[in-house]
Amino acid sequence: GVQMAIEESYLQPKAICLNGAEFYDNDGKLLISNPLSKDSVAAVQAVIDKYELDADYYTSLGRCILYGGDDLKTHLIERIKKAAPKEMREDPLRFMERIKFFDTLIVEKTIEGILERTILKIETRFDDLELREQVLQELETIEGIITTSSSLHNLEINSIEATKGHM
Repeated sequence: GVQMAIEESYLQPKAICLNGAEFYDNDGKLLISNPLSKDSVAAVQAVIDKYELDADYYTSLGRCILYGGDDLKTHLIERIKKAAPKEMREDPLRFMERIKFFDTLIVEKTIEGILERTILKIETRFDDLELREQVLQELETIEGIITTSSSLHNLEINSIEATKGHM
């Protein structure tokens, strides 16, 4: 399909990943990386903590979450039931297994573990749209970040340097 069309067109596409936090060439070579600064991650985490939100922290090694409890699967199922799209809520464990969610999941017990990593994007999800708007307004006061969204129920936070295709 798409791969054959690209090959026939002689295009040399670049992959734009994580809202432009990383750019790769067609050989998979990293061309540009725009991670969040540690100060930005800490400032965003303060907002996440204030509103008792769950967040995913995206690294080049995979998705990372902050969780210090004993029952990870139950915790993740509750997260999904709270603010995920309908198809995920019906059978969250089956959905996570189907998309191989656990294959690249990194679990950190403390924010210090998160801050040791290179964070490319932070995402948080909302069932309460008024809360989402309140959090968005607070995030907009943090220097060095840009906030976007891929659905009505999420916020995605990147470095201000991350763009979707403007090099």
